[in-house]
Amino acid sequence: MKYTAPRISDATAKILAAEFKTINAGCEYILAAWPGLYRSTILKMKKELEPGGLKLMIDVFNGTKLAFAAPELTGRRLLVACADGIDLYCLDKKWDIRKVEFLDKIRALTIFEAASLEIWASGFWLRGNVDRNIEDYIK
Repeated sequence: MKYTAPRISDATAKILAAEFKTINAGCEYILAAWPGLYRSTILKMKKELEPGGLKLMIDVFNGTKLAFAAPELTGRRLLVACADGIDLYCLDKKWDIRKVEFLDKIRALTIFEAASLEIWASGFWLRGNVDRNIEDYIK
């Protein structure tokens, strides 16, 4: 096992203290559960969203650093980033998607699904291997 000491907000500490025996126990549980929840959500989203839409998400998260970005916006950046990418850079044409249908699908996502997709899309760029094939990444 790896030891880590994540910093959490006072609001998060309050929730964890209310729901778990200790704040540390809450952090450990959530961090242990995260990989399975995240992976299953991404697999589900890859089946439900068209390849062009997934590529558009990856495109708009190029250069985005989520680690220290405002955590209160988690899961709320995706729709705005995709809409801006379409309106400002015509990414709907680049990735051959239908704007209204695509944005409606993004709008219908749960906050956890949207947050997972934000992490996944930015991960394409942040893993240090920008030469990888986008086609392989979206499979």
